[in-house]
Amino acid sequence: MPLPLLAAGGVAALLSQVLRWFFLAYGAAMVTRLFVTLGIAWGTYEFVLQPAITLADQYWNAIPPELGIWLRYLGAYECASIIISAYLLWGVKRLFLRKA
Repeated sequence: MPLPLLAAGGVAALLSQVLRWFFLAYGAAMVTRLFVTLGIAWGTYEFVLQPAITLADQYWNAIPPELGIWLRYLGAYECASIIISAYLLWGVKRLFLRKA
């Protein structure tokens, strides 16, 4: 015997209300996760990668120009940039996403 308060229209209304609450909660969790991820990415770029890139550029500019031309031609600058960025991002990922 169905509950007297939940007639045919009441069940649909209750189901729609529960689904709305579920999707609102799920959407809020997704938006929160998105903002946290963007915040970590921005913070990593602004406070870790950008100073490291600036420091690497200073060291690169200290190399004699003749050697710098050959190293840039051989792709050493791009290779060093990729390797340094990968190690920095790996370290930041371990810092922020480690298990407590």
